[in-house]
Amino acid sequence: MDTLAAAIKSAVREVIEEQRDVLARGALPRLISFNQAAEYLGISDRYLRALVSEGVFCVVRHKQDGNKYLDRYDLDAYINQKKQGAAA
Repeated sequence: MDTLAAAIKSAVREVIEEQRDVLARGALPRLISFNQAAEYLGISDRYLRALVSEGVFCVVRHKQDGNKYLDRYDLDAYINQKKQGAAA
């Protein structure tokens, strides 16, 4: 049983070290501001706000400062959807 526990502990340490390396390389944050999201999509802030009001994107509001953020994964899904629509 000690051998199994040691193997699990070693595997967990390896995963933790890999994640530290990813973070050290400057992984992109998942939540980004409106301005960053508009720049990421290559659209204006105004058009992005229209997309949010139409329900295309969900907004996360920070509890303390009240700023609004968008999820980068939602933006990536939107980009992929637009690419597939353009390819058809």
